[in-house]
Amino acid sequence: MEKRIDLDYHESEKIEVHRGDGGTLTVKLSSYDIPHSIVGSRAADGGILIRFNYLDREPEVQKQINATITLLTGKHSGKILGMIVDSKKEPVGTIKFVVESLRGMEPKLLQENQRMNFGVVGGVLSRKGTELLSAI
Repeated sequence: MEKRIDLDYHESEKIEVHRGDGGTLTVKLSSYDIPHSIVGSRAADGGILIRFNYLDREPEVQKQINATITLLTGKHSGKILGMIVDSKKEPVGTIKFVVESLRGMEPKLLQENQRMNFGVVGGVLSRKGTELLSAI
């Protein structure tokens, strides 16, 4: 079974970035780096497949970030196109684990737009992930 949720990408359009000196900057991501919908389904191996749909399409690269999560990232942009999660947890526990894993990766990313994309995807999963996983 597959579940699709259309997103109001305007809610994620502006991101506040807290600088090390205590200041705050408001940065806007390109609409090409903000997902417009999210689709969840079961992967062939029984895991959870989550895909993020954007205005554009690009080749994907698989990156195993831990024993549970394989990210599908854009070959050129590095944005998150999807993920495969090998999880037996209930939906809330799965989403919490994925979001924490993404947050842990953000500081290590070199490009600001990639860090922001990871933040947006984490926010989308925090708000819509349980609804998505409950339906698949």
